[in-house]
Amino acid sequence: MKKVSFLYLFFVLVWAGIVIRLQWSALEVINGAFMVGLITAIIAASIKIMQSGFLELFLDGFQRLGQAVTGRSNAMERADEQLKQDASLQEFKRSMGDWLFHTVVACSIVSFALSIAGLWMYY
Repeated sequence: MKKVSFLYLFFVLVWAGIVIRLQWSALEVINGAFMVGLITAIIAASIKIMQSGFLELFLDGFQRLGQAVTGRSNAMERADEQLKQDASLQEFKRSMGDWLFHTVVACSIVSFALSIAGLWMYY
């Protein structure tokens, strides 16, 4: 819980720094926050889709197509198999993906909240 609240506080401070440094008007802050929130929400959705394995069959097909065109040595195939079976590497990838997803979602939520709060105060 502490890590999550730290992320939110960090992004609030980043937005405060951006507003002070760039001296944006209220509408520029609202529009900028909304655009950042929208872009980070799209990135978060993309990360979640990649983590779910939804595109795995599609990406494997392109990988096989590339292998058929360029060819691969047996040593390269063995190295790829060893990497796929390395549990610690797979756990590291999963944990980094989760961290990235939570960070991007926190940025998106803070940006949308700033945009909504700005609209509420502006109008």
